[in-house]
Order: sequence, then structure tokens, then C-alpha cells
Amino acid sequence: MQLRFQVYCIENGFEDRCQFEGEREFDSYDLHSVHSIIRYANNDHTAATTRLILPRKEQNGIYFPIQAYIENDQFQSMVPDWDVDDIHSFAEISRFCVSKEFKNRFSESNSLAGTSDYVDANRHTDQLNQASGESEPVVESKCDARMLPHLTIGLMAAIFEMSAEENLKYWFALMEPSLLRLLGRFGIEFMPIGEVVEHHGVRQPCCARIDDIALGIWQKRPDVWRFVTRNGEVWPLPEQEDLKIVSAG
Repeated sequence: MQLRFQVYCIENGFEDRCQFEGEREFDSYDLHSVHSIIRYANNDHTAATTRLILPRKEQNGIYFPIQAYIENDQFQSMVPDWDVDDIHSFAEISRFCVSKEFKNRFSESNSLAGTSDYVDANRHTDQLNQASGESEPVVESKCDARMLPHLTIGLMAAIFEMSAEENLKYWFALMEPSLLRLLGRFGIEFMPIGEVVEHHGVRQPCCARIDDIALGIWQKRPDVWRFVTRNGEVWPLPEQEDLKIVSAG
């Protein structure tokens, strides 16, 4: 919440800093959300954070922030085969943001998640490969210069783990188009719902079936899949007859 205050109130002015005591940004959705942070091991600074907003029965049909921008029938018409009536299998990805300390290293301070249209995702694989046992790490004095995509993937790993703990099946999100493009390069493909909207900047309402996301990552970037799912321990791939899982290393 301190990082969110810095990003949402100080850096971007999305929220009124005077509304929050103790320099901690929060809202009513925090009362029924699960949260994750990423800390930088070199100095224990909080580098990034995200949350999953979970539904509550007593909310009278309004469960997620995205519902202010899409109609239920619009969503149902797009995904008729999803179990949309099981609201407790859904969650909304929210407050997906990276510390300005890390974004400034790459001139990405204009983006909450530290993304741009010019990130070459394929350059940022050595730490992922090391985590999955595929290769020796590349030693470089300026290794921080490859960190932002790993923060994004680290947040996705946290989202997978929280989703497994909460027995979720689907995600909603209001995401920056640049973040969606970056995620797509890793095989993380969200389904757009309608047109872009104004919500803390330009955002695309979207949704995803978590099994589809996991499969998409495995098909496009097996190294990333091994990292975000711990080689299937956190989120196993959906069973398919023609699917062969190659173990790490």
C-alpha cells in the first residue's frame, strides 16, 4: 500500500493523497482481495505489487471494478462456454504496478507496470533460464537493466499462485495496452472486452481463462511457463491427449 501510494498518488496523481493516512493507498476492494509484492533482494526494497479482487455474495451483483465499464450480457455473449454464473471462480487483477525506482532506469516512468512498445522480451531470458535450470546466468555489471520484464513475469507468477490458492478459473483486468502487448510476447494473451476506456489512463477491459493463459505460455515460452507455474506445480497444464510436457533442465 505504501508503493501504491507512491505510484497512484504521488507519481501519477490518480488518487487524492489527502484521502489516505500514513501514506498508504487503499480502497474498499482491499477488504476482499489477496495481495502480493516483489522485493529486490539487494536492498529489500519493494519493487512491484499486485492484487486479486475476490467477489463477495453481499455485493448485490457488483463484484469488480471492471463492471463499471462492461455489461454482464456483453461479457456473456463473448464467452458463452464459460461458467459465468459461478462468480466465485472469477477475480480481477488490479493495482499491477512497479516502483518508479526501477522504471526510471529504463525511461519507463510513464507506465504503471513499467512497459513500453519497445521492450524486446526475447533479450530478457537469462534469469528465467537460470530459474528453470536451462543455462548458466549471464554475468553483467548492469544486470538491473534487464529487470523490468522479470518484474512483470514475477507479478504474473504471484497471480498464478494466488489464483491456485483461491481456486479461481478466470481473470478480469483493466490493463494498459502496452502491458497487454508485452504480456503477449510471453504467450500471455487476454481477450479484449469492448473498446478502451479511461481509468487511471487508457485501459483495455479484458478477461482470460487461466487454463488458456497457462497453455498459451507453455506453447510460446516454455521457459516462462516453468517459471510462473514452478514447472506445473502451482498451475498444471490442462489435460490434453497431444500435450507433452518437457521437464525443466
